[in-house]
Amino acid sequence: MNIKDYKPSLVNIKIPSNWKIQESVYDQFIVCNPLLSQTQIIFDSRKNKISLPVATTIDITPLLPINYIGDPFQELLDLNHEDLHIETDINETTQEYFISIKDGSQMVGQQNSGFAFQLGIWNDEQKFGRVFGSSTQFILVQIIQPHHHHHQFRLQPSTSFTSNSRYENQLKNVKMIQATRVIPEFIIGVRSYGPGENNNLDYQHLKMCRWISAGAQSAILFDGKGGNLSLYCKTNLPTEIQGDLNPQPHTIQQLVHFQQGKVNNEINQLNQDIDQMNNPLFQSVFPDLQNIQFSKQNLLMKLKMQQVYYDNLLPVGHIIYRGVQHDFPNVSFKSMPLNLDDPNQQQHGPNIYIHCIGVINGFRVDLSKIPMD
Repeated sequence: MNIKDYKPSLVNIKIPSNWKIQESVYDQFIVCNPLLSQTQIIFDSRKNKISLPVATTIDITPLLPINYIGDPFQELLDLNHEDLHIETDINETTQEYFISIKDGSQMVGQQNSGFAFQLGIWNDEQKFGRVFGSSTQFILVQIIQPHHHHHQFRLQPSTSFTSNSRYENQLKNVKMIQATRVIPEFIIGVRSYGPGENNNLDYQHLKMCRWISAGAQSAILFDGKGGNLSLYCKTNLPTEIQGDLNPQPHTIQQLVHFQQGKVNNEINQLNQDIDQMNNPLFQSVFPDLQNIQFSKQNLLMKLKMQQVYYDNLLPVGHIIYRGVQHDFPNVSFKSMPLNLDDPNQQQHGPNIYIHCIGVINGFRVDLSKIPMD
């Protein structure tokens, strides 16, 4: 069966005993979730369980007791422990509560790990901050037009990076046991291959814009399902980060020119080093050069792949999603094809090398190391 023919799988969720899952609530629940078919919702009042589709935004407000006070998401997590991986949205203006259950496929898990591994290796050398995996939850706030509704999101990016200064400016108990309002400077999102509204590219694009609007400096969306790569950053990023521990030029274009010049210089130096190592006289003085030579040849090969920079990004402006306008005045992005049709790249990503910006200026993402099977 083709992937596109699949329907979102159902997940059984334990519900607090004081919540409403009687048959009388069922019709109201369907009305509040018009995108769901009746076959996608199963109430079991005897066992206090409900079955819901993954990767779908679901309004759980009808299930809550009258005059409810508390955190329904934490109640769900406490009951279901590690079996439930959810992202949430509270419309604090109307007191509506939404959840989306993540599907957690093996392929996406491999790709998440691939990105986190590369970022972790780079950070071990630079020691600029902390790297987080896909289970870490962050709290974002956004005002959504046209009624200026105040939304609070709890999202779990595939991979993220927070600088030491941001990480250390938190209480210990927040680091240990709570979701944090401290937004990472860098986000990597991996689009799932599975069905479900929230795995659609337009929703993933909206979510990446939310990250930048909330305080992230830059982001990458890896879309293996659609064969696309998207880069995001704050439009006024360069002036915001002057004086950072990882200094860079005053404009994005200047930074790109600097990065391109650095790549050219590295290529020239690597060619010289490799030529020198091939010299018999040099080998006679330093006989054990095989590992060094291999390392330099490997780096040279990467620098001769397609080099991708944060240049020529376009302003997002606003997004209309499901009839609602979302404004992002300070977010820019660009997209490009991954060219995954090459039969030699069925097991790994394309030969693309991404040069990052912001506090992770100097970090380069090698997409050829990302698993694709």
